[in-house]
Amino acid sequence: MALEMTRHGLESLPDELKSHILSYLINPPPSWSWQKNTLDTGLTRSSDLADKPLKSMILVSKTWCRLVSPLLFAHLQLRLEDTDQTTPPLLAPRIKSISANFREWLFRDLGYPHDVRLPYRHVWQSASTEKAAKWTATLEQQLASLFAFLESPNNGSNSDNVQSLTIIATDELNDNGLDYIRDEVHCLIATDAFWNLLFEKLNPARVTVLAPPSKLACLLGCSMNMMDAWAFPGMAMQLVSVWREPRPVEVNDHRRSPSGFDYDMMHPVELVLEPNEYGRPAFSSFIYIRPWTHLAVNEGSFLEAYSTYEYFHKNPPGILASVGRAFRLEMDMWSVSYKAVFPFGNHIGSPLDRITYKGNSSNVRRLYVKIAPDPDDTILDDPAQVGKADITDCWREVESAYRFLTDPALRGEPDFTESGAVRELEMFGFGDSSISSIRETVASSMETAGWQEVTTNEWHSSRLLSRLSDYGNARADDKNFKQNEPGLTASDVKDIKKSLKRFAVKNTTLDHNDRRVAATPLINHMLEKYDFDTTETEWQRESLQQFARAACNSETRINKKRRERLLKQEASAQKAKTAAEEEKEDGDDGDKEERDVAEEQEGDFTEQAEVAETT
Repeated sequence: MALEMTRHGLESLPDELKSHILSYLINPPPSWSWQKNTLDTGLTRSSDLADKPLKSMILVSKTWCRLVSPLLFAHLQLRLEDTDQTTPPLLAPRIKSISANFREWLFRDLGYPHDVRLPYRHVWQSASTEKAAKWTATLEQQLASLFAFLESPNNGSNSDNVQSLTIIATDELNDNGLDYIRDEVHCLIATDAFWNLLFEKLNPARVTVLAPPSKLACLLGCSMNMMDAWAFPGMAMQLVSVWREPRPVEVNDHRRSPSGFDYDMMHPVELVLEPNEYGRPAFSSFIYIRPWTHLAVNEGSFLEAYSTYEYFHKNPPGILASVGRAFRLEMDMWSVSYKAVFPFGNHIGSPLDRITYKGNSSNVRRLYVKIAPDPDDTILDDPAQVGKADITDCWREVESAYRFLTDPALRGEPDFTESGAVRELEMFGFGDSSISSIRETVASSMETAGWQEVTTNEWHSSRLLSRLSDYGNARADDKNFKQNEPGLTASDVKDIKKSLKRFAVKNTTLDHNDRRVAATPLINHMLEKYDFDTTETEWQRESLQQFARAACNSETRINKKRRERLLKQEASAQKAKTAAEEEKEDGDDGDKEERDVAEEQEGDFTEQAEVAETT
């Protein structure tokens, strides 16, 4: 009876309240957990029913199913696998148009014609190879399947509700025995047509691509050196994720169109046949299709390569070398995150140096790096992965990489400057603070450079801290600020704090960027609920983002203190237990000594008695 009354009570609620209830059940999709040591095609799967509250709500009633359905398909995945189904030639018209104007398509990025490092100057064949034709058919089949799903009236899905898209591919596209130029040209043209058609139908705020190196390069519109791929089995799957969100108050916007002076500073890269050099992705890459603000790259594990002879001469099949050249002055992207396990210092140094060096030709203001396994990770306990590797070499590469990123790069002299704007890194985060030697290296370099640790593992430059201080003072001194601020009662503030507290408890495991993305639905709901003035929405959104971040940081610190307190209690209990055991052992030893003395005295008395009797 009580259950029926509760169900009836929930059913009687208006849809607005039900939608509000559902907003608390929305969890970040599994694909957002991109910081994994081992990447596989199960990235989007979640086996725990507790991680699928929305799917459980569908079973409650038709009303809840109707409300949940648009939310249920907000995060889609598309697997680029071969099928036997027959599909209409969706890409054929676009491929024909691109092929007819090949050179215009390849060099349409005016101002960067020699920096597009694609090896296609010498040969152009109209007929595609068998491998390229198979790749084109796969793209057409999966794209048609996705559109059919979104247009179906039975599942409640809608292309307007799609917030993120994860694309998963398997099997290598390139190997050492292919016709490199012709295969790659036709595959890239098909991929260009695929992205254009996809983004005409969808407008996701986040796109994640998980694929083997050569297919990932093709999907990003760039080249990949596969000559030494055999030495890097841990890099068999790599991930690139881009997303966009409002620019926070602490990030200045220095976007502008590049000038002729900027072009003069860029060294041209000759178009050669050998794929040993990396250039920026083609202008058709999905990196440039939308104004993304964040980029995350996970290249997997380099550990097995340390077992090979002269490992430092091997060329890793990593996507970072090409993606690192993707940044341009007119791009919105201001945050970059990189994850790998024991990457070579010379592999990540040059691409990240283009981002972190003072006077860099990009708008990147924040860099996050994690390149070592956690202390509790079991990767170093696996003989198959460690092999004959010298672990000392692995840690030496990690420390030298951090020293390179935080020492000369952050304090280097600018390559070129622009009047009125200083393009340099202002925020640095790293995920290896649990390793004391790395933390000491980073802290020493940052403190010497005048940076300050504002939260755990997050450092800000003195320039940024000064700007934020000036911004806060200006807001406090603005007499009209109080008049323009939408009125919030004490009850409203209390409700906001409670909501952010619940959000923080659920999302303490996410990193800085993912927290911002996860907080977006909650913040949008707050902006609607409290009827903020549209003229003030942007700074209110920024303020709520700051509050959400502060709540997460506070919850993280509380959890850290709680763990430290539990560890201290456990250590005290263990110490008391050890002391009791030692005391017991000492007591046993004392009793034994007393027994030995008594026996010795008894023997002396017996001997004296025998002597007396004899006398």
